[in-house]
Amino acid sequence: MNIIRNSLLAAILTLSATSTHAQFTVGLKNTRFAEVGYTLKSHYTFQLSHSLFSEKPAFQEVKVTFNYTNAWQDLSYSAAAYGSSTWNGDYKTAGARIGGRYTFAKRFHILGILNPHYDTGYDYNTCFAAGASVNFISAIALRLQYTTIPDYRMSEKRLHAGFDAKVGPLSVSPILSVPLEGSSQLSKFRVLASCSYTF
Repeated sequence: MNIIRNSLLAAILTLSATSTHAQFTVGLKNTRFAEVGYTLKSHYTFQLSHSLFSEKPAFQEVKVTFNYTNAWQDLSYSAAAYGSSTWNGDYKTAGARIGGRYTFAKRFHILGILNPHYDTGYDYNTCFAAGASVNFISAIALRLQYTTIPDYRMSEKRLHAGFDAKVGPLSVSPILSVPLEGSSQLSKFRVLASCSYTF
């Protein structure tokens, strides 16, 4: 937890010293994480997430993410580093995410993410996601992708299907997560709801 505390302290000092061209975001990630974010100059984002598990406070997970985003012509790309831990240190995670989205014909998108990921309980995995989306109206895009990136902790082969909607400062992304190996019981299906509001 020392790394997370030091990161939080550094972020608070940075936020207090810089407020120009900044945006604040609050939201929900994958149904189980409350999230706040601070974006500086449209490119640099600090995010703090906290789990909403039905567990005692000591078993809740806190996560810190630093993210950079930019675009070049029809290609948008991002790079992020993150670390997390439960408050009692039961497990920790760390990793990076490198992603890209290429747009053609103004409404079709090809998506890709590479995610080197380490979990003290599940060891190291090189995870990834690949898929496509299409805007059937300007504010709503249908999305379908294959992913091995953990929904929560464990890397699994899954299909994500849903849509991304953005209206002004509000973004909403409901996704159905379908298992592609092992048991196909209905209990293995997940609904991952994410939303955010930017001030």
